[in-house]
Amino acid sequence: MAKSDGKVKVMGRWQCPFTMRARIALNIKSVNYELVEARPWDGQSQVLHESKSNPVMVHGDKSICESLNIVEYIDEIWPYAPSIVPSDPLERVTARFWAGYLKDQVLHIYDLSMQTHSQQYLDEF
Repeated sequence: MAKSDGKVKVMGRWQCPFTMRARIALNIKSVNYELVEARPWDGQSQVLHESKSNPVMVHGDKSICESLNIVEYIDEIWPYAPSIVPSDPLERVTARFWAGYLKDQVLHIYDLSMQTHSQQYLDEF
């Protein structure tokens, strides 16, 4: 198991719901971290570019992709704070089911919102 020490960075867009999920988990565990505003498509971050994922959490020399993986990693690395993921197997799979369901719903709404804002931006020019 990895140690809980080491600098923590979350690379992603602040308004992205998946970046928010990772940040909420870090805040629940009272972990200090740096938010690095990054966009994988503009070459700012090699880690984001290689992972093709948003967000990416860097903990020391380790990179973790995908917000649900990040939440589980945070829960295991910082066990001294309130648990995020249930320890009971049935409760854990139920939580994963609902997290996946909500992810699908949020992603759909987020995509619609981004399309609307993009169209409004284009209409102004």
